[in-house]
Order: sequence, then C-alpha cells, then structure tokens
Amino acid sequence: MYSHWASSALNHYLRARAYLLLYIWVFIIVWLTVRYSLSGLFTLGTIIPVYLYVKYIDIRQPFEFLKLDKKNLISGYLWGIVLAASFAAILIMKVHYWGQGNIYYDWPMMDVVNIVIIASLVEEIFFRGFLLQKFMEATSFAKANIMVTLLFVTLHFPVWISDGLNALEIGESLVYLTGFSWVLGYVFNCSNSLWTPIILHAANNFFKLATISIQYLNSSSF
Repeated sequence: MYSHWASSALNHYLRARAYLLLYIWVFIIVWLTVRYSLSGLFTLGTIIPVYLYVKYIDIRQPFEFLKLDKKNLISGYLWGIVLAASFAAILIMKVHYWGQGNIYYDWPMMDVVNIVIIASLVEEIFFRGFLLQKFMEATSFAKANIMVTLLFVTLHFPVWISDGLNALEIGESLVYLTGFSWVLGYVFNCSNSLWTPIILHAANNFFKLATISIQYLNSSSF
C-alpha cells in the first residue's frame, strides 16, 4: 500500500516538473517571438513539444487527447459559433452605443492570420487542450482552471511589455484576460471539444483588432 502511494506521488511530482519545464520553454519561446518578431517560432516551439509528449510519453493519439478529433466536432463548432456571435454582439454594442473604441478594418493580412487564427489555435492547444487536461488528472476542474488561467495570463506579460503598455493598461488587460481564460476553460469542459474555445478565442482576437488601438496590429501573434 505504502509503496504504491509513494510510486504514485513520485509519478505526479515528475509529471508536474515536466509540465513546468514545458511551460518555461513556451514562455521563453514567447519572449523570443516578441523580441525578434519570429512568429513561426511560437507555433513550432509550442505545438511540436505538446505533440511529442502526448504521442511518445503518454502514448496517446494527440488529436484524440487534445479533443480535436471528430468526436463532439459538430457540437463543439455549434458552441463556438453561438458564443462567438454573442461575443461579437457585445463588442459591437460597446462601439456603436457606448462609444468604447473605434472600428478599424484595414488590417495587414498576415496580422489577421497570426493573431486571429494561429495564436488562437496554438494557445488553446497548449493551455486548454494540454495543460488543463493534465492538471485535471491530478485535481478538480475548478482548481485546474485557476492554475491554467494564471499561467495563461503570465505568458502574455512579454507581449504587453513589448507593446509598450503602461501599468494601468497592463492591469486592465490582466483583469480582462483572467476572466476570458476562465471562460475558455469552462466552455471547453462543458463542450468536451477544443474547437469551442478555439473559435471563441479567434472571435475575441478578431473583434479586438477591430475595436482596440491600432498599435496592436503591429504586435506579435497574440
């Protein structure tokens, strides 16, 4: 009995260290990306380690584990579309009725691809698809979601600093992103499909480009 408990505790400890090291690696990748404008580095430096870990350490099918496979695909898409439409309606109301922000449509195509599509896909694979599910193997969803939210927010500090945000702007972004990350974890847990938070995340980034300062169009892929 004791040996089994000790073995299980050691296994959890080693896995926790592996997740922490992987997160530190991704944090370094993000810093290098925003420092030297290496957008492709973020994608490859995040996706490849996750894929290799799931396939060769966990011995699982990556698409199935990350919930990117056909199971719950339709419901995941429907959840995502409905939530994205609701999110879009709120942001449009903020602009047209409450005068918060400006609509800006003339975006460089690569900024749209990087910020809306690639960043949303890569971040959700790492945080919700991988880390959240891994943490849920050792603790409750509520605790796992809080831990992932803290890591998700922390990862964006290099981006905010690179964008030249002041303390107030960083504080506002921190509060917003904390709530948004928690919601992404919740809808992922409810829909059981990673496509739901991916679509919602993409909608957030898309409409943020349309309603926040144009300076973000020149920032990195987040």
